[in-house]
Amino acid sequence: MITITIYQINRERDSNQLAFRAWSKFERQGHKRPPAKFYDRVYSYQAETETLEGVFERFNLHRPADYTGRLLSPSDVVEFIWDTGEHNYYFRDIIGFKPVEFYSFLVGTENNFPNRLELLKADCDACEVLADELAFRIASDDHKPHRAIRDLIQAYTDKDPEGILIALSGWGLDSLIKLSKFPP
Repeated sequence: MITITIYQINRERDSNQLAFRAWSKFERQGHKRPPAKFYDRVYSYQAETETLEGVFERFNLHRPADYTGRLLSPSDVVEFIWDTGEHNYYFRDIIGFKPVEFYSFLVGTENNFPNRLELLKADCDACEVLADELAFRIASDDHKPHRAIRDLIQAYTDKDPEGILIALSGWGLDSLIKLSKFPP
């Protein structure tokens, strides 16, 4: 079984005007991945087998009666969750799909830092490993303190939890999440 989930940009939170845009627009704005804070989870279903072309056809030509999202369009993200637990994310570009990193657990948090921290705190084991690693990384930090402080203040001002983690530890959220799931 495969679980397929559709994510679409909520236009009320789309301060960067990214809805319906090609991946090149995201890159020009400095995004390395679709910013999950702008997205909502709009539909999820299970299938025995599915392809990206099948997903496109389903939501553009034969939409399910209970589907309330828009036609599958550029800027949308499709998630495949396999039986193995592996997640794959695909960005709908102008033509076709592009594999991307996407933090689905941050979807719909509306840039609300406390809500994002609650999501991380929900997994106590991961949080403990993360805290230990952060303490170690901060203690062994050898770059100029003023740069770290500037980056930390900017990330806090932007309410960007990943930026805060990077400023504190030098590691991106994806690396820290992987570390928390596979302790040394």
